[in-house]
Amino acid sequence: MNEATPMTSRVLFVDDSQHLLSAVRRMLRGRADLVLTESAQEAIKRLETDPGISVVITDQNMPGMKGIEFLATVAERWPLVTRVMQTGNNDQDTAISAIHAGRVFRFLRKPYEPADLLDVIRDAQAEHEIRKAERILLETTLASSIKLVTEMLSLMRPELFAQSAQVNELVRALAPKLKLAQPWEPGLAALLYPLGLATLPRELLEKRRLGVRLNEAESFAIAQSGVVAGQLVAKIPKLERVAIYLRYSRKGHDGSGLPEGEIDPGIPPVALFLLPLLIDIVELADIRDISLGDAAAALYDNSERYHPSLLASVGDFLTTSTDYNGAHERIAREMAIGEIRVGDVLVNDLRSETGDLLLTGGTRLTDLTIKRLHMLQASRAIPTILAVARKA
Repeated sequence: MNEATPMTSRVLFVDDSQHLLSAVRRMLRGRADLVLTESAQEAIKRLETDPGISVVITDQNMPGMKGIEFLATVAERWPLVTRVMQTGNNDQDTAISAIHAGRVFRFLRKPYEPADLLDVIRDAQAEHEIRKAERILLETTLASSIKLVTEMLSLMRPELFAQSAQVNELVRALAPKLKLAQPWEPGLAALLYPLGLATLPRELLEKRRLGVRLNEAESFAIAQSGVVAGQLVAKIPKLERVAIYLRYSRKGHDGSGLPEGEIDPGIPPVALFLLPLLIDIVELADIRDISLGDAAAALYDNSERYHPSLLASVGDFLTTSTDYNGAHERIAREMAIGEIRVGDVLVNDLRSETGDLLLTGGTRLTDLTIKRLHMLQASRAIPTILAVARKA
């Protein structure tokens, strides 16, 4: 180890002992970018405003909020931050709790030498870089690949995947408001939940799309589709939590729906029950041909099925956001396929000369779907002029 080489990423050190904080400041002067706080509450405020923090080191025995509780909060809200617990006792129960609740990377036994502290920090920062690299892989390479697959599937089953794109958009828009720690997980699940529906008969899916009342067996098949999608995705490495979101995608907060008898999934309820709420809103808006805000309001008739604060937050967002309350309504117009741009929305269902559904009305057009439109036009399978809606 080269102790003369300063570490560039930021370390948040939490301890209620002024004496220890002063000693740590002397140990790391010129060697680390250090932030010192005396309480977990103060540390959380710093994490909320400082995205540069890569390592958190905390004591267990602090007033107000214990170290284990603090690290559990960090693990939930800032999972890329590496967590280190310092302790001056041999309490095995504390260590076990810290590992399970706070997902601690390493323990630092007090008292320690400067070299020991530096070694732990360097290892923790290296762990942070590994986690960050894995996140980039998941959020970019894997997510982009899956998005491409779902777009290709949407060309074959367009009636299924138009809604999933809208649910994905809503997850991304709501993530900051709801303070989702890992919004890419429910966002990816939003793109993938139609995989389970794609296994169902077309006749059932058409009844559902038209708002025809389903019998008990048909309703069960729709609910089971989330479990099926979860089973498929669970086979992909690193997507185990995405699979949990999918299994719960038809689950009610009141316990209704599937899966039944599930153990604690380890995901905060606000994040876990966001997907079934958004799916219901988007599906209801399509069935009744109403706005998303009106669809959210209609769900209050069955409010016990939804997480109460979540239903209120989403409903408020959909009625006040300029993107969803009609303040920037899309203007429908007829235009040549060559004039259509990514992000435009198809106004009506697009069918082939034989009546096969090619794209559903309401589909937000992507680069892939626009290329398909050009190919269909070249083969004279569709009209040269289409009705699309574009933001004013």
